[in-house]
Amino acid sequence: MNSPPSSSAAPAEKSLSSDGEAETSNLVEKRISKQLQTFLKPEVERVQSEIESALAGVKIIIETIASWMRAVRARANIESAQFRR
Repeated sequence: MNSPPSSSAAPAEKSLSSDGEAETSNLVEKRISKQLQTFLKPEVERVQSEIESALAGVKIIIETIASWMRAVRARANIESAQFRR
């Protein structure tokens, strides 16, 4: 006496299957997220360090050019004062 499969069994199997798929998907997503965070944290720190180094270099360049400009202006002022005499 084999009875035909119950029509209520198929939806229950689908529900279990979709629950399992959702849980698996969730676990995979969490795993990838953790791996991504593990990779990105040192990368962010490295890039921030490189940016700070670049900004320090730019500051040195600006300070050097500013001192040159002051020297040029001072010389121009001396020359214009001498020219006026």
